[in-house]
Order: sequence, then C-alpha cells, then structure tokens
Amino acid sequence: MTKQEQNQNLVKITETQHMLVGFKEKYNKENLPTADHKEGYTFLKTGIAELRTLRGRTEDHRKVIVSPLNEKVREVNALAKDVIAELADIEQPMKELKAVEDDRRAEVKAEKDRIEQARINAITKRIVMINDSPIRLIDSSPEEIQVEIDELMGLDPETEFDEFLNTASDAIDTSLTRLRSLKEKAEQAIELHKIKEAEEAKRQAQEQAQKEAEEAQRVKEQAELAELRKEKAEREEAHKKEDEEIARLYAEKEAKAIFEGECVNDLTEQMAHDLDPEVCEAPPTAPEMKQDLVELDEIQDDISGMKEQSIDFLADCIGRSTQSGSLNASALAQIIFQAIFIGNIPHITFDNQPK
Repeated sequence: MTKQEQNQNLVKITETQHMLVGFKEKYNKENLPTADHKEGYTFLKTGIAELRTLRGRTEDHRKVIVSPLNEKVREVNALAKDVIAELADIEQPMKELKAVEDDRRAEVKAEKDRIEQARINAITKRIVMINDSPIRLIDSSPEEIQVEIDELMGLDPETEFDEFLNTASDAIDTSLTRLRSLKEKAEQAIELHKIKEAEEAKRQAQEQAQKEAEEAQRVKEQAELAELRKEKAEREEAHKKEDEEIARLYAEKEAKAIFEGECVNDLTEQMAHDLDPEVCEAPPTAPEMKQDLVELDEIQDDISGMKEQSIDFLADCIGRSTQSGSLNASALAQIIFQAIFIGNIPHITFDNQPK
C-alpha cells in the first residue's frame, strides 16, 4: 500500500464526514415520517440503504489505511513483550530479596503496633476501671471503699497515662468524688443498721422479758391455784370434820336427852305416884321431897351444861373458820342453823326441852 493510496482512502472518509451535516438535516429524527404509509416507508427504506452503503465504504477505507499500521503494531507488541520478560527475569531476584525485608519490616511494625495498641488498651482499661470503681464498690464496706480511694490518690497521671493525662485526671477526680459520697452513705447505712439491730435486740429483749413475766405470772397463778385448791381441800376436810363432830354431838345429845328424859319422866312419875293419894300409902316426908328436888336440879344443871358446851363448841367453830378465812355468811348461817336444829342453841321454834 503506497502513501498515495492511503491518502486517497483518507480523502474518501473525509468526504463522507462532510456529508454528515446534510444527512443529519435530511434524516433528523424529529422530521422523520412514519412507516404506516407508502411514501414514508419508501423514504425510510431509501435512507437506511444510503447510510448503510456509506458505512460499509467508510469501513473499507479504514481497513485499507490501517492495515500496514496494524502489522507494525504487532511487531512492536512482540518486541516489547520480549523486553519486558527479560527485564522481569532480572528484576525478580531483587523483588524476592526486597520482599523478605518488607516482610520483616512489616512484622517489626506489626509488633510495634501491637505493643502500642496494648499500651493504649492498658491505659484505657485502667481509665475504664477508674470510672467504674464507684459502681463496682456500690455494696462494699467503708473500709473497702477507703482502700480504693487511697489507691486512686496514689496514682500519678503525668507518668502513668501518657497522652491520656487529661482523660485520666478527670476520671480520677470524678471517681474520688463519687467514692467519698459512697463511703459516707455506706457509713450512714451501717449506723442505721446498728440502730435497727439495737431496736431489734431491745424488742426481742422486751418480748423475752414479757414472756418471762407471763411465764412467771402463769407459774404464780398455778401456785396460787394449787394453794387455793389445797385450802379448799383443807376447808372441805375441816367442814367434813365439823359436820362429823356436829353429827357426833347431835347423837350424843340425842342419846343423853333420851336418857335424861327417861330419868326425868321416871322421877316425875315417881313423884306423882308418891304424891297420888290413891297410890301413896303415906305422903312423902320432907327429906324425901327434898331429895327428889335435888335430883331434879342436878338434871336441869346437866342440861344447862350441855347447852353451854354447845355454845362453846359453836364459838370455837366460828373462830377457827374466821382464822382460816373460810367463814362467810352462808357458812355462819349453816353452823347456827345446825346448832339450833340439834338443840345446842335454845330457840322458841326448835327448842322442845322443858323450861
């Protein structure tokens, strides 16, 4: 391909380029007719054929022009590829050596970064622990809180926290304020607990004292009840003995009354017999009448003595009942009634003895 031929093909392409202005105006899409009628369809078909023919010719002109250039490009590409391969072979050993050093430096840097990160993590962890100390010790004793306060007071932020000096100082100051407040509240809680313990101990002591007093009262009441039961039994026994004594005296009195009554009756009958003119052979003499009167007086004296003994017995019973505390109106009435009934105390209703 000569230079002239290349230029002629280039001119053809240039001429087609100049035709583009006319084609853009002729085939403007804003002015294109629709294909639903013959004239429009024919116009579109003719335009497509004309433009397709020009595109094909332009492509042929391009190939004619660049064909020798493409061969030269292939030669240049091949040469460059060989040169690049040779350069890579020379470069590779150096890359390998450099890679070893790069890896070592990367490891060194990574270790430095790890150490630095560990240092930062340790500092930030300490700061976090300082900030969390009030929360961590919220249920601790005042002594434990004071230990933490002393530890924070002993820190030196300028030498221990490096670039985190300001953050650490603020954390220490804030935590110290909170810890002192927490310690004060813990001390108050202990005092309140002691007060509550003392009140509880006092309450338990009062309850124990009340229980002991109630138990002592119960024992006392049981003892008093036992004493009352004992006194009741003794009174009942005394009443029983009194009843037995009254019964005995009543029996003796009845027996003696019967005997004395028989004696009086016999003596009276004898005196009446002796004084009966129809029976008596002769009136009693003065000495005989005197003897009969003496015997009658002796019987009357015996009866009076029995009444005095009964009254003495009644007085003794009343006295003993008064001393024992068992005498009441009912008991006194019963004793007097029994004494009157059996005749130990004369009474117009019950006394049937001769006056």
